Amino acid sequence: MRVREARLLAGVLAGHFIAFSAHAGDYTRDNFRDIRWLGRGNAGVAVVDDGTALFYNPAGLARTETYGVEILNPVLGANQNFVGSFSELATLTSGSDTLSSKFAPFLGKPLGMQVNVFPHLHVPGFALGLWNYLDASVVYRNPVNPQLDLETRNDYGVIMGSAWGYKKLLSFGASIRYQRRKQLFDSLTAGSILTSNTSLLTSLMRHGNAIAINLGVQARQDFGPQFVALGLAVEDIGTTTFRNTVAQPDLDRQKQQVNLGTAWGFDSPFARVKLLFDLRQLTNTEMDKTKKMQMGVEAGTLFLDARLGFFQGYWTAGLTLQALPFLSIDLASYGEELDVAAGQRYNRYWMLGMRLGADLKPKARKKQRYSLDHL
Repeated sequence: MRVREARLLAGVLAGHFIAFSAHAGDYTRDNFRDIRWLGRGNAGVAVVDDGTALFYNPAGLARTETYGVEILNPVLGANQNFVGSFSELATLTSGSDTLSSKFAPFLGKPLGMQVNVFPHLHVPGFALGLWNYLDASVVYRNPVNPQLDLETRNDYGVIMGSAWGYKKLLSFGASIRYQRRKQLFDSLTAGSILTSNTSLLTSLMRHGNAIAINLGVQARQDFGPQFVALGLAVEDIGTTTFRNTVAQPDLDRQKQQVNLGTAWGFDSPFARVKLLFDLRQLTNTEMDKTKKMQMGVEAGTLFLDARLGFFQGYWTAGLTLQALPFLSIDLASYGEELDVAAGQRYNRYWMLGMRLGADLKPKARKKQRYSLDHL
């Protein structure tokens, strides 16, 4: 790397960091989490180069080398409490036991589910997609006067972004999204539980919409088949505020995040290895350092990718199987911290997803020809 280019990189990264370092806030969940990212500790700001760059670091779109589309890519997840309680859940509508005894195994345990889908298309330097990300949990409390604490957030909308590069060393990108949010954060008491119906839950649900912007920069230096990379992304520039569609309490704001990532990798036609390390929400002074660190390793061949990682103090793992040229299956597990610092309130999720789509990669010939590349 030449001195002039190194100085340019340092100046760009420092400028981004200083410009956004004044903002801090409470930890907020991401607008979208990709199952493959979660398997490797949700890290990869420095190397992302596919459609998920729209959410994680739009600068990665400049490094996209394929023309592709994902038509169908649903992901379903449930936390450990939910997975381990299938037998108890089945007895809720059967048997002669009292309701208090039926609900006893769930006392104080959050039952959580996640569902997301992100159909999109991408070409070198540009991507466009739709997404829906649902995160829901319920906790049973107070057996004397039964109470259900409900917390649900559903984000969905349209997102697009573009990026451009400088001498294959630096890339810059931006994405913009129109986002709608439905949010429910309330407690149902014994009385309301007995009389609850669809209209009640609908009346408690808050609605809003917003337009949000992400910015990012990446730097990469190749040394033969090896490379080192650095990335910086700023999500929800200036903090995203939702405008209510009806008269109701304001929705939670999506606070600005500054994320830094670094990576080392080995890339050949037969095998790929990446070591990844991210620091999330760098400027959030109210978030414990143990929840900011995310790291992972990813190794892959033509038909199989394996991942391990570390997210908010807990291990993660993932696997992708290229079942058919147009179909792949994803598995992942990750743990997250529900309290202030790692090691206090552990919440593990198990995820299953599939992807239907294709990538076309131009061949290095004079005439523009294409070959099918795996997702």
